[in-house]
Amino acid sequence: MDNNEADDDDLGVWFTDGVVSLKPLQEKDAAAHVAGGDPAQFKWQDGTARSQADVQQWIRDRRQEWQRGGPAFAFGIWENHLDCIVGVIKANTDCHSVDGISSGEAALQFGLYADYRGRGYAARAIKLTASFLDERGVKRAVIRAHPDNPNAIRVAERCGYTRGPDITTKEGQRLIRYFLDL
Repeated sequence: MDNNEADDDDLGVWFTDGVVSLKPLQEKDAAAHVAGGDPAQFKWQDGTARSQADVQQWIRDRRQEWQRGGPAFAFGIWENHLDCIVGVIKANTDCHSVDGISSGEAALQFGLYADYRGRGYAARAIKLTASFLDERGVKRAVIRAHPDNPNAIRVAERCGYTRGPDITTKEGQRLIRYFLDL
């Protein structure tokens, strides 16, 4: 993993494996994020599309977390050859607000825009994020997948995560947990 110097807008952080890069989201990424959203992606969030203003606020909130040093870190997933954002990945280390993780663990959430699924970008982004978390002293990465989301389950397994016990969230949603010791 390369940690390249980036401009101040990127908070000085970006990681790449040569095919994809992870960069902290910027407000200018909101339009692409809104355009890339689709019903399949919304289903695994809370079921609703977001306006560009909502996404810009979400990005501002995530950037404040970066500036505070966490507990959550959201990256845009960029395809290097095409030089475009193809999805988002977020790691959250706050075991008090995320069901199914403990101290020293980080929950990963990821989503690719429809036109970029099936190309291995999610797996690459997950591996880069795991390296980032390892450098920050996180001991275990956790992917929580809904049982009806076979794509997330396949990606977790393809990345070498081991299935752990299922959980039920505070909202009553059953999730399958996958773990990777870092």
